[in-house]
Amino acid sequence: MEPKFSIILPTYNRAHLISTAIESVIAQSITDWELIVIDDGSTDNTKEIVFSFHDSRIMYGHQENKGRSIARNAGLHNARGTWICFLDSDDWYLEDHLEAFEVSMKENPQATIFKTGVTFEKEDGSILSESNFYSSTNDQIPFILKNYAGVLDLCIHHTLAKSNGFPNIKSWEDKAYLISMLYRAHWVQIELRTVEALEHGEKDTLSLHEDVKDINKTLKIMEQYLANVSFRDLHLGPIQQDYLLAIMINAKEMGVDYSIIRSILKLVNVRILPMTLVRYWKVALLGL
Repeated sequence: MEPKFSIILPTYNRAHLISTAIESVIAQSITDWELIVIDDGSTDNTKEIVFSFHDSRIMYGHQENKGRSIARNAGLHNARGTWICFLDSDDWYLEDHLEAFEVSMKENPQATIFKTGVTFEKEDGSILSESNFYSSTNDQIPFILKNYAGVLDLCIHHTLAKSNGFPNIKSWEDKAYLISMLYRAHWVQIELRTVEALEHGEKDTLSLHEDVKDINKTLKIMEQYLANVSFRDLHLGPIQQDYLLAIMINAKEMGVDYSIIRSILKLVNVRILPMTLVRYWKVALLGL
């Protein structure tokens, strides 16, 4: 029989972390699930760790290193469940994660997207931040542009989840994926934080400044996905500015010299961004 929930877990060289993620799925109070691990070309012993869990509900697939979006799309292609969920190899579910969705499904039988919330933790176990809950008084697309809007806390009906894949970019792919669906469906907010995300020094987003081509690709994706939104002019510029600023601040925190950061910015497609922001970046980055 096909499972009720398909959980897609992309991973790359996270053998030292993935056990916690897998264990959190096995510990779910709801047992009708399959876990699809897509190994994105790991060179460590990730495969051995996955196969050490002797559970027929866990599937493993391997591909050449192509990035998280392509790995998630491979998971979507192979998912058999009615409902699609996502998990990353350095994060984990609380044991009532799937149960929260199942309860809300009974209360909202026509809904096709359900959302809980995420707690972000430091490596020492302390809480860094918590995701905001959506309020019905807000428009959903502006909400995900301004707030955390990943896929870790989502449960999406398979017909909707598979209708669009993740764009092949290293950041903002979650928001782009969600915006494409929210043109046609809105989520039901469950006011429980059932996912815990680990913030650590190995996060891929820390080194985004190294790939200017990918930065420009992401800026273009932002324009494409917001092209038909009535509030595009209100949100696109500020969102792109915040995105670039976050990348450059991360670069500075990693010890990148400002002269290099400035040379990166010169290669970024800033045709819609006010150049006066370069002055703001300098203040934010250097504290001048």
